[in-house]
Amino acid sequence: LKEGAIGDKVTSVQYRLKGMGGARGMDDDNDAVPWRLDARKSGGGLIMDVGCHVIDRIDYLFGPLKDVKGGAKRRCGSRLKLKVAEVEDYVSLSATIGSCEWSVIDSAGASVDCIWDFGYEDEDPTSPMDELIISG
Repeated sequence: LKEGAIGDKVTSVQYRLKGMGGARGMDDDNDAVPWRLDARKSGGGLIMDVGCHVIDRIDYLFGPLKDVKGGAKRRCGSRLKLKVAEVEDYVSLSATIGSCEWSVIDSAGASVDCIWDFGYEDEDPTSPMDELIISG
């Protein structure tokens, strides 16, 4: 960013996670729910564990989020159905970057769109994704 690889202003930040985001214990044969996916233990499920780090990183690099809108759903794909029926498995967030003095690059007004799809299922093992796309 400092070298100007995307220009002198960020216009959008997109984050997409499809898959379990590194949650350990989901492929185990036992029926125990990993603590990260137990809303009573984690405070809200996997989004509370991994989602906050993405939002914090966006704030740190580009500035505070404003006009935040979002939603959470329990769609529970078959792989998740038995283990995590009580927590969300699809979360979306949209926002705008506000002004700040700490940003590495001018980002005020940039759009932010994030999707965490923990229930994503595909037969192709290369299909899960965890990507951050910054456009200028």
